[in-house]
Amino acid sequence: MEYECLSRRLRAKYGITLRELSQAAGVSFQHISRIELEESYHTAGEECLLQKAFLAVATKRHEEADRLKADVAAGVGRLLSTEMEELL
Repeated sequence: MEYECLSRRLRAKYGITLRELSQAAGVSFQHISRIELEESYHTAGEECLLQKAFLAVATKRHEEADRLKADVAAGVGRLLSTEMEELL
Protein backbone atom coordinates (compact mmCIF):
# COMPACT_ATOMS: atom_id res chain seq x y z
CA MET A 1 0.00 0.00 0.00
CA GLU A 2 1.31 3.43 -0.93
CA TYR A 3 1.98 5.88 1.88
CA GLU A 4 -0.53 8.72 2.08
CA CYS A 5 -0.49 10.96 5.10
CA LEU A 6 -3.60 12.47 6.64
CA SER A 7 -2.63 15.89 5.30
CA ARG A 8 -2.94 14.66 1.70
CA ARG A 9 -6.22 12.90 2.44
CA LEU A 10 -7.64 16.06 4.04
CA ARG A 11 -6.53 18.16 1.08
CA ALA A 12 -8.25 15.74 -1.31
CA LYS A 13 -11.42 15.52 0.78
CA TYR A 14 -11.81 19.30 1.04
CA GLY A 15 -10.36 20.30 -2.33
CA ILE A 16 -7.39 22.15 -0.86
CA THR A 17 -4.53 22.54 -3.30
CA LEU A 18 -0.86 22.47 -2.40
CA ARG A 19 -0.71 26.11 -3.44
CA GLU A 20 -3.62 27.12 -1.18
CA LEU A 21 -2.15 25.28 1.80
CA SER A 22 1.36 26.58 1.17
CA GLN A 23 0.14 30.18 0.92
CA ALA A 24 -1.66 29.78 4.24
CA ALA A 25 1.52 28.31 5.73
CA GLY A 26 3.80 30.96 4.22
CA VAL A 27 6.08 28.38 2.58
CA SER A 28 6.54 27.04 -0.94
CA PHE A 29 4.21 24.36 -2.25
CA GLN A 30 7.31 22.24 -2.83
CA HIS A 31 7.99 22.40 0.90
CA ILE A 32 4.48 21.17 1.73
CA SER A 33 4.80 18.43 -0.86
CA ARG A 34 8.11 17.30 0.60
CA ILE A 35 6.61 17.15 4.10
CA GLU A 36 3.66 15.11 2.87
CA LEU A 37 5.76 12.70 0.82
CA GLU A 38 8.41 12.07 3.47
CA GLU A 39 7.32 8.91 5.26
CA SER A 40 9.99 8.43 7.84
CA TYR A 41 10.74 11.69 9.65
CA HIS A 42 8.61 14.66 10.62
CA THR A 43 9.24 17.37 13.15
CA ALA A 44 6.79 18.86 15.60
CA GLY A 45 7.33 22.15 13.78
CA GLU A 46 6.14 20.66 10.50
CA GLU A 47 3.06 19.23 12.20
CA CYS A 48 2.32 22.64 13.76
CA LEU A 49 2.89 24.39 10.42
CA LEU A 50 0.35 22.14 8.68
CA GLN A 51 -2.18 22.45 11.49
CA LYS A 52 -2.04 26.26 11.43
CA ALA A 53 -2.24 26.29 7.62
CA PHE A 54 -5.32 24.04 7.55
CA LEU A 55 -7.02 26.20 10.17
CA ALA A 56 -6.16 29.34 8.19
CA VAL A 57 -7.68 27.82 5.04
CA ALA A 58 -10.82 26.86 6.97
CA THR A 59 -11.15 30.37 8.40
CA LYS A 60 -10.65 31.99 4.98
CA ARG A 61 -13.21 29.71 3.38
CA HIS A 62 -15.69 30.37 6.19
CA GLU A 63 -15.31 34.12 5.71
CA GLU A 64 -15.72 33.75 1.93
CA ALA A 65 -18.85 31.62 2.45
CA ASP A 66 -20.31 34.30 4.73
CA ARG A 67 -19.64 36.98 2.08
CA LEU A 68 -21.25 34.78 -0.60
CA LYS A 69 -24.34 34.28 1.58
CA ALA A 70 -24.62 38.04 2.07
CA ASP A 71 -24.19 38.73 -1.66
CA VAL A 72 -26.84 36.15 -2.56
CA ALA A 73 -29.24 37.58 0.02
CA ALA A 74 -28.64 41.09 -1.34
CA GLY A 75 -29.30 39.88 -4.87
CA VAL A 76 -32.51 37.94 -4.26
CA GLY A 77 -34.88 38.63 -7.12
CA ARG A 78 -32.00 39.79 -9.33
CA LEU A 79 -29.78 36.70 -9.52
CA LEU A 80 -30.67 36.13 -13.18
CA SER A 81 -30.83 39.79 -14.12
CA THR A 82 -28.63 40.95 -16.97
CA GLU A 83 -28.70 44.55 -15.83
CA MET A 84 -25.30 45.91 -14.97
CA GLU A 85 -25.67 46.68 -11.30
CA GLU A 86 -22.99 47.35 -8.77
CA LEU A 87 -23.82 44.41 -6.49
CA LEU A 88 -20.37 42.91 -6.16
